[in-house]
Amino acid sequence: MQVTNNKLEDAINKSGFKLGYIAKTLNISRGALYNKIRNKTDFYSREIIILQKILKLTDKEVSEIFFKVKVDKKET
Repeated sequence: MQVTNNKLEDAINKSGFKLGYIAKTLNISRGALYNKIRNKTDFYSREIIILQKILKLTDKEVSEIFFKVKVDKKET
């Protein structure tokens, strides 16, 4: 699932956690986390659940960050 980068990066910055800690908590490498943040690879559902807990994200924030679907206006 494609991530809305700025909102995720903002949430990480506000949390005060370093990316290394977040990657370790997700049981992935820092490189893998960078790739996920940059939309090169997708987050797994278990990673989203962990991020919600450690970043103290609301359900609405999780939805906005991880599940925002961009629709081309020409297609609707």
